[in-house]
Amino acid sequence: MRVAEQALIDWQTNERITRAMNSKAQPKHDYRPGDLVYFWRKQVSGRQGNKNGQFLGPARILATETKRQGDGTLTPGSSVWCVRGRRLIKCCPEQLRPASQREETGGTSGPPQQ
Repeated sequence: MRVAEQALIDWQTNERITRAMNSKAQPKHDYRPGDLVYFWRKQVSGRQGNKNGQFLGPARILATETKRQGDGTLTPGSSVWCVRGRRLIKCCPEQLRPASQREETGGTSGPPQQ
């Protein structure tokens, strides 16, 4: 029984290490007011329940919240305020993706491809 428990612990440890090694870091974007972005939402109004969610947009960045460090320098905060039509949307940077060049020029018709 002890050998089986140790084998399970070793297997779980190896699985965790494998998942950590295979995970990719998400690129960190420096969003500025006026940038065109798409934002991720899990609950989309007027649609049936979707387990995955989708990117909605486009939206313009209105402002980004910043934090002041102890030495006086400003660092990006955890909130980005976007405007889509007449609606103000609060997002975290992880929920945003920059619009592609094609999307910025209006070359797509319909929802963005994922």
